[in-house]
Amino acid sequence: MPARSAIGLASTRARGCMVVLPGDARGIERVLGAQRAIVSIQCRLRMQGALRRVEALSAACLRRSSRHDTVLSQSDGPMDTVSMIV
Repeated sequence: MPARSAIGLASTRARGCMVVLPGDARGIERVLGAQRAIVSIQCRLRMQGALRRVEALSAACLRRSSRHDTVLSQSDGPMDTVSMIV
């Protein structure tokens, strides 16, 4: 299975959300997220020979984060998500 499509489902009752993958990941990946406010989806991407974890988080959750990771936000809407590589 290609690394870009190796995405775990957070819930069987999921909705679609867009997650922007920063850094060496190219483009926008369509992923499935749970219907709850804070979504955590783990997928493994092969970038520069290393596996990294990508998490989709709500914008409200991200505002509480003090990490310095690269983060891209689509908007502050409650159904939109942001992503960071940890």
